[in-house]
Amino acid sequence: MRIYPPWDEVHNKQAKNTKNWQKDNFVKIEENNTTALELLKVLLK
Repeated sequence: MRIYPPWDEVHNKQAKNTKNWQKDNFVKIEENNTTALELLKVLLK
C-alpha cells in the first residue's frame, strides 16, 4: 500500500487516484501542535 500525503506530487494516473481517495484521511497538525481531535477520533475508530 502506498500513502500519498498532501505535499507529495504524483505523476501517474493510478497514484493520482489513490492520493485523491486518501486526502480526506490526513489530519493537519498545526505549528502549535493543535489538531482536529474530533476528526482524529472518528478516523481512529
